[in-house]
Order: sequence, then C-alpha cells, then structure tokens
Amino acid sequence: MAQPILLHVAPRDPQHELNVQLQEAPAKHAEAILAAYEVLQEMHDRGVLDLMRGTLGGGEKYSSRPSQWQVDQTPFARRATCSCSLRPSGKSSQRCSAI
Repeated sequence: MAQPILLHVAPRDPQHELNVQLQEAPAKHAEAILAAYEVLQEMHDRGVLDLMRGTLGGGEKYSSRPSQWQVDQTPFARRATCSCSLRPSGKSSQRCSAI
C-alpha cells in the first residue's frame, strides 16, 4: 500500500517578506524613483504642492460642491449667470459688463 508523503512547509513571515522587498526596491527601481523625485521637485517649484495642500486644507468647503468651485470662475459661467438686461443678442451695441 502507498505511504503518504510528509510535507513540511516552513512558516511564512509576511512582515519579513515585505522588509526584504523594501530593502531591494531602491536598487531595483532606481531610475523610476529618481524620475518621481524630479516630478515632485518640479511640482514644488511651480507651487502645485502648495495648491494641493491648500485644497486639502479647505476640506468640506471644496468637497461639498466641486462642480461649483471648478466652473463658477470661468468666463462662460459668468456669461451664463448674468442677470442684467444688456444681453449680447446682436440687436444692441452695448454689452454686459460681466461678460
């Protein structure tokens, strides 16, 4: 009769595996990491990171009505929401000051 094959599997340590991957990552992905640092520095130089930090700091003010704070400042939004009587209809030479 056949005998069962005994299989001994060493216990796995996921934390150790992650530490090994983390230690190997800089050498394995050096070019990509350097490129990411360059992009990050460029964003910092141009003020993009400050803008992002300010937006995140705004919290509920910006997240509650994103369509309003993205669109209301465009000339098209001002034109669409103008309530004065001087509409640029082509019949009058006067134009609305909001346009």
